[in-house]
Formats: sequence, structure tokens, C-alpha cells
Amino acid sequence: MTSPAETGRELQRLRLLHALTCQKYGDLLAAARASVTAAETGAPDPLLPLRDELSVQPFTLPPSGTARQTVAREFGPAPVPGHGQTGRSAA
Repeated sequence: MTSPAETGRELQRLRLLHALTCQKYGDLLAAARASVTAAETGAPDPLLPLRDELSVQPFTLPPSGTARQTVAREFGPAPVPGHGQTGRSAA
């Protein structure tokens, strides 16, 4: 059984973790919105805000030009609309 002091410390740790997660999510969301706006306005490098934000996150990006191969390897080929995949299961 944990003491009230231990429970309080764990709760404080979890609150801090939650706050940091929310901040990182907000930063990524803002960068994604900036990239969409840049693409809509014809900016020469619309992904710059997103790449910049991702570069400070604790995970690494794949080398430039390898994203398509990585996605296909991890998740399989993208479905092609109108080729027998309706999104419904057979009954």
C-alpha cells in the first residue's frame, strides 16, 4: 500500500507529464496549421514550420526522401479508391 505522500508525488509527476504532452501537441498542431497555410498561399517550402517543430521533438525523422518507402514498409501499400475496397465488411 502506498502512502498519501507517495500518491501525491505520483499525482504531481503525472500532472507535469500531462502538461508537457499538451504543450508538445499544441506546438505540433500550430506547426501543422502553419504548414497548411503556407501551402495554400504558395510558399516555396510549406513544410518548413512542421519540419522545424519536428526537429526539436524527442523522436527522429527519417532521412529525406525515404518517407514513402518507410510508410509502405510499415503499413503496406495505400489503398486505391474504386478498386474493390468499399470500407464495408462482407456480411
